[in-house]
Amino acid sequence: MPPRAVSADSSNEVAAASGSGSQYEAEERPGTKRARRKPVTCAQCRKRKLRCDRGNPCSACKERGEGDQCEWEGAVRLPNTTYTREDEAVELRAQLERLEGLLAMLDEPLMAEIDGARKRKDSYNTESDGSVASPGLPRNGAHLGSSSPSATIAELARNLPLRAELDALVQLFLIRDVPYLPILHVPSFRQRYQAFDVSSAHSQPFFLALLLAIAGWSVHSRLMGRKTDKSALLGAAMEVLTIADYMSTPSLDALRVLIIVHHHQTVQESSSAAFILVSAFQLAQNLGLNHDPSAASIDCVATEERRRIWHLLLSLEWSADSARTTNHSASSHDVQFPANAHDEDITPDSITESPFPSVTPTLYLSYLFQIASLARTVTDQVYTVRSTSPLSWGTIIRLNAELAQIESGFPPEFALEWQGDLIKPLDSSELETEVMRVRVRLLLLQQYLRLNRPFLTKGFSDSRVRDARLKCCSAAHQILSIFRGFPDNHPLSLGWDLTFHALNALIILAVDLLQDPQGPSSEGARRQISSTISILGARQLDHFAVVETVRVVNALLAQSLSTTKRRHDQLAASGAFGAAPSSPSFGGLSTQGYSNGTGTRCGSGDSLLPPLSPTAFLDTPLPIPMSVDPFASHTLSASRGIDSYEMLHLWDGLAKLRRFYTLPAAVEWVELCSARG
Repeated sequence: MPPRAVSADSSNEVAAASGSGSQYEAEERPGTKRARRKPVTCAQCRKRKLRCDRGNPCSACKERGEGDQCEWEGAVRLPNTTYTREDEAVELRAQLERLEGLLAMLDEPLMAEIDGARKRKDSYNTESDGSVASPGLPRNGAHLGSSSPSATIAELARNLPLRAELDALVQLFLIRDVPYLPILHVPSFRQRYQAFDVSSAHSQPFFLALLLAIAGWSVHSRLMGRKTDKSALLGAAMEVLTIADYMSTPSLDALRVLIIVHHHQTVQESSSAAFILVSAFQLAQNLGLNHDPSAASIDCVATEERRRIWHLLLSLEWSADSARTTNHSASSHDVQFPANAHDEDITPDSITESPFPSVTPTLYLSYLFQIASLARTVTDQVYTVRSTSPLSWGTIIRLNAELAQIESGFPPEFALEWQGDLIKPLDSSELETEVMRVRVRLLLLQQYLRLNRPFLTKGFSDSRVRDARLKCCSAAHQILSIFRGFPDNHPLSLGWDLTFHALNALIILAVDLLQDPQGPSSEGARRQISSTISILGARQLDHFAVVETVRVVNALLAQSLSTTKRRHDQLAASGAFGAAPSSPSFGGLSTQGYSNGTGTRCGSGDSLLPPLSPTAFLDTPLPIPMSVDPFASHTLSASRGIDSYEMLHLWDGLAKLRRFYTLPAAVEWVELCSARG
């Protein structure tokens, strides 16, 4: 075998690595292979000639937003000298959290439905002689199961409501849900729906599954809807997908079903929502949605549908969880943003774009994508276990400014009008605009709360971070004013999304009242809370999240009133009406004895400090809510010196609901309980 040729470039590289190139070359004998030193940096840093800290992913790739592309390709990954035992323990905790989430999925009813469908699929896809049938297609001959795929799909099609009721459910979905869930081109869908015949459903199983999912979601979204209908319809939709083997025969309709089911599972606070989203991404990549097709291979309608669905999936993942890193970055695809056009202006041959800011499905998607992108930044820079750089107070200021910039860019159609402290609803003819503007506003306010929540209690006694506390309270008041402004029969009131955000806002105001029961805004907060709870009671919502939130908030209100009375009695007895309140400490900053920079004392210490510098470092990551902290129960159980078991474990019920984003951190709650004595 002839010796492998060694290029001059590689020879120089080896010589430079050895430190004495001429001596190395002199010792080399003809006909022998030189052993090249394996690289010890990732492929991207090696290609760009950058310093690599050997992380996984490395800091350089994360700073460029290319963490998903940090690959080693056979390189030797040496230990990172800056990676301490503590860092390793924190990372292992994060991995354990993800594993616990996966294990929780095994008990989900929906997963049981899928497993049952798989068993039925296997039973009729396997013939008595051992041959395997084509997925989702009828077969002749004997089966181990009792029916053929077509017969099974026909049986599942019987779950569809009667045509008149199905028409109403589909129409409700198209009018109210598609504006914020732009997964289909409405004119094309209407044509397909009008031509659909349930008797031939076996020939188009994925469209049947889509109709089942739409009907199931529309029934569910009416909070008073029949739960049996919802379960049967959504379960049947997933069974049809599994029988038709949607991963092997990918279809946009199957992807639409997964998005609807993910939305339902998210509302139900189900841990399987993450599993469904992963499946949706896998199916989308099987369909090639992460790359734009050539113009000649697909028409304009299909191109726009693909682009909308892909950007919607990215937005769903980036804003899915307040403590989970994402798997897909903006650099991992080459898909143009969809055109700002109404569905009626998109034909197979052309697209007529509408001028900004015309209210189109893409307009909503553009703001959803902006807010989700910033939500991902908040997760990566504020809550990620392994951050690329220390977290500073300036980062919090900058991210708040970016949220304000998004808000300032809202079109006039998204502006909110107020009647006193309540929102003024738009006319019923503008329902599409109403849904869009409210949902966009709620998503923005959610990110204000996520970003500033760690400073809610600290901002009471430490004026250096008081602005963050005020942003929390302001966002919570605005959410509740929106919630209270719509009548009970309004579509937004009948849906879950507005109610969910209102529950989170209630928690913010109740926790703030617990520490500051006599503040200048305390009476307004109590009126806001009382009115919201009355509305929830009048609507007779039996959702666990509603019942548990009301219980917790009432307990916090009772504690705040008892605190007010106890403080008043203590101060009256001692005559020390000017004493500072007890001041907890957590999150990397002591809250004792700070000033707002004007000489006004804000704590119980004697020294006066200047306002917090933007360069001041904070703990990384900031304390996360108990709902996404797998070690919250351990932190609470390990606490000492707290007499009230009921108060310490007040959040045990809500902590099981992972989507709740305003629960206090476990360490924060322990400090608050300790400060109360």
